[in-house]
Formats: sequence, C-alpha cells, structure tokens
Amino acid sequence: MTNKAEVCGWQPKGNSEDIPKPPKFNTDELSVEKLQEQLNTIKAALIVIRADIEEHNQIYDLSVDTALLLEGIDGIAFDALAAIGGDDESLDN
Repeated sequence: MTNKAEVCGWQPKGNSEDIPKPPKFNTDELSVEKLQEQLNTIKAALIVIRADIEEHNQIYDLSVDTALLLEGIDGIAFDALAAIGGDDESLDN
C-alpha cells in the first residue's frame, strides 16, 4: 500500500493530505441546538393537538366512540408532554 490516494472518477489523484478537508465544527453544539429545536417543535404540536381536541369536545356533538378516541389521543399527548417536560400550563387542561 502506498501513501498515494488513488480515487476513481472525477476526483484528483495524489496524497490524501492534499485533498481539502471540510472545516471542523463543534458537532456536539450543533446536535444539541438541532435537538432542542426539534423538541420545541414537538411540544408546540402536542399543545395544539390538545387544544384542538378540547375545542372539538366543547363545540361539536360527538359520538361516544369519537369522544373516547379523542380522549385517548389527548391522554397520549398529555403523557408525551409530561415526559419531555412540557409547560405546566399546557398540562393543566
């Protein structure tokens, strides 16, 4: 094996040290920021789901099956918010 990197196609031939490397980023920081953004999006979606369910239960004359289904979905959203640390305000409904 040689110290020359032979690559196929359009890529250059030469020492692997000659191939430009991408800049180094703090991947831990980027990952945390991305995860926090995703978590905030999920929290907001669950809060909206719970509010919509409550509104539909109050406005519409729902069948028992539909009301039970919505109650089950609301319980799942409630549990998910509690598990990820949703606002206390949003859990009081």
